[in-house]
Amino acid sequence: MGSSVDARRLLEAVWSDYAQDPAFNSLRSWMDPEVGTVRFVPGEGSMRPWVTFIGEAPGADEDRMGRPFVGQSGQLIRSLIAEELKLDPADCWITNVVKYRPLNNATPNIRDQINSWPYLRRELECLAPRAKVVVPLGAVAWSVFDPSMSISSVEGTMRMGKNGWLIVPMFHPSFIGRNPKQRLPQYRKRFAVIREAIDTPE
Repeated sequence: MGSSVDARRLLEAVWSDYAQDPAFNSLRSWMDPEVGTVRFVPGEGSMRPWVTFIGEAPGADEDRMGRPFVGQSGQLIRSLIAEELKLDPADCWITNVVKYRPLNNATPNIRDQINSWPYLRRELECLAPRAKVVVPLGAVAWSVFDPSMSISSVEGTMRMGKNGWLIVPMFHPSFIGRNPKQRLPQYRKRFAVIREAIDTPE
C-alpha cells in the first residue's frame, strides 16, 4: 500500500489535470452555457481519513472560499464531527459529488454529476485503500453508491459497500434547517451509527 503522501500527490495531480482540461470546460460549456466560469472546489482533509463525508455540491460560501463544507450546513457537520465523534474534521476527508456550484444554487442535476464524475471517481480510488467509513450526505451523494434505493429508505443505517467500506447514508444537513428543534437531536443520533462503523473490527 502506498503512503498517504503518495496518494495526496496523485490526487493533486489528477485535480490539476481535471481543473485545467479544455475538454472538461468544453463539455461544461456545452451542457450549461449559462453557468459561465466556475470555481472548482476540491475535497480536503486526511488521506487516511477516519470518515469520508460526501456532500452534493458547493454552495455560495464554498464557491467564494474554494473549500468544501464551510457554509452553514458545513459548519454544522464539522461541529458534529468534533462533538459526537470526538474527531478533528481535518482527520476526515470532506468533499462533494459535484465540484462547482450549480447554476442558481440548484440541486445538482445529472449533467452536473456527469461533469464532475471523472474526478470524483479518481478521488474515491485514491481513498479506497485507506478509508473505512463513508457517509453520503443527501440523495445526490447516496445515488453514487446505490441509485435504486431512496435516501429516506436507508438513512441512518450501516451498509456494506465495495472496497470494504462501511457506508452510513444520512440526510443532507440542510434537512435540519426546516425544523431544527425536532430534527437536530435526531440527526445527532445518526453519528452514533458512524461511531459504531468506525469501531467495527476490520
